[in-house]
Amino acid sequence: MQCSIATVTITGISPLSQSHQHDEPKLQGESHDETHGRGAAVMTELNLVRVPLLTVDRRPFGSSLAESAGHINGWPLTVAVTPVEIHISFADREGPAFVLDLNAIVKAAVAEIEAKLGLPRRSK
Repeated sequence: MQCSIATVTITGISPLSQSHQHDEPKLQGESHDETHGRGAAVMTELNLVRVPLLTVDRRPFGSSLAESAGHINGWPLTVAVTPVEIHISFADREGPAFVLDLNAIVKAAVAEIEAKLGLPRRSK
């Protein structure tokens, strides 16, 4: 198995969509943005985590929780998120697929959180 290191930033289309109840009523004279901002979590980029980017010759492992299409320089890609990995493969040709292990992402994030909080590092 070959292994490379990639720096990955996962960004959602709607980063605050789960930060508050959506049935929250507007206050009198309040705009949509003010309602959305009230009680919403403020998200700021803390740090980037580094995890191995694996090349594999297989389909996604496990059932797909989400799928998306993308492209690299015009080459169409399929991105599948399963309970254990993010699987990226070419949509229209044979070739390697690429995998980010979700457990590795969480371990790297925990190590960064421990460092930011000044805690002794226990995760490996």
